[in-house]
Amino acid sequence: MKKRVFTLVELLVVIAIIAVLAGLAIPAVSIAKQKAKQTQARVDINSMEAAFAEYEKDRGTLAALPNYGSLTTTNNDKRIVNPHGSRDSNRYYDAIMEVLTFTPVNGSAVTSSTHLVAGSNLSLLSYNRKRQQYLKPAKALVADLQNDPQATPSEFLILDPWGHRYNIALDGNYNGYIDDANGFGGITQANTRINAKVMIFSYGSEKENRVRNYVCSWKQGR
Repeated sequence: MKKRVFTLVELLVVIAIIAVLAGLAIPAVSIAKQKAKQTQARVDINSMEAAFAEYEKDRGTLAALPNYGSLTTTNNDKRIVNPHGSRDSNRYYDAIMEVLTFTPVNGSAVTSSTHLVAGSNLSLLSYNRKRQQYLKPAKALVADLQNDPQATPSEFLILDPWGHRYNIALDGNYNGYIDDANGFGGITQANTRINAKVMIFSYGSEKENRVRNYVCSWKQGR
């Protein structure tokens, strides 16, 4: 019995079909990956909100957290916004993560002389007297050389799924609100007051750097 041999035209048709199917599948996979990262970011944000609430419960105030005067403030509310290369904001964020995770950025053992990343004279123990991990530390310590070219190998931190620090606003004047949140996390209305003690957001995918990519604690998932 004579074996049937595929013609060149048939092979080209099959290859074209495979190419079309692959072209349809690749965007779908990319979208699924982004959705998974957005979901993970929301999990992280929820965990961070719970950590701040538990810390406040123990210390009586969020003002007990590290406080560096060079940060953006509005009515004494602190905003930790982390554009690339912003050393002051980055160090403040890292110091807060050290306190909440009770993990020094350099991975050393915690002693009475263990200082925070910003070089403060106060020790980690002075901010976290109970030695409690309010927030689960990252599974692996990752140097943020991509987001902060001036980072040293000893600087480790908690990053969002896209490899960047989260952005945080704290109720610094302790009136129960984030006052005038305009400009934070894509909020554009002037004099906007958010009924929250903590606001957190991630820039999300920065390929387009648009507000619609942001993952915010005060917005529900899309």
